[in-house]
Amino acid sequence: MVALIVSIIVVLLLIAVLVASIRIITQPNQGVVLTFGKFERVLSSGFHFIKPFISRVITVNTAQTPVDLNQQVVITKDNAEISVKISLKYHVTNIEDFVFKNEDSVRSMIQDTRAALRGIIGNKELNEVLNGTQEINAALFKEISSVTAGYGLNVDRVNIDSVNPSADIQASMNKLLQATRER
Repeated sequence: MVALIVSIIVVLLLIAVLVASIRIITQPNQGVVLTFGKFERVLSSGFHFIKPFISRVITVNTAQTPVDLNQQVVITKDNAEISVKISLKYHVTNIEDFVFKNEDSVRSMIQDTRAALRGIIGNKELNEVLNGTQEINAALFKEISSVTAGYGLNVDRVNIDSVNPSADIQASMNKLLQATRER
């Protein structure tokens, strides 16, 4: 009877060890294995064995991810206040950098995008901004791509969704258009 109980306990412990050592990483994810808190290796999607009870896996989504940034107020070179809405798409390229080199790589990317946008639009006049969104997209993409590479990210696309002048500037523009039509 005692031998049966011991056998059952051993079998249950073996099952627990086996279950604790199995990890399944689904596509499009990758896993980072930490053993005693130290980086060990990167797991691709699929079935894997890890060291039970001393290792853990952080799962990172490597699929392209869209992000809509909140509306941002920016001042142009001619002191016009405009609201700009941006969306971007990115994906993780270097799992190790993404997990370990920055506490929040996505937040850093968003902050850098906002700062770069202020710098680019701040050097343009209102008309250049309103008529040159493709040029601004290209400049912003170029600037952000080089910065985010250090975060383990790649920005795939940056798009200015809308550019809206402030209410008083919009009213002035409408008056100018109406005066032009009446002539």
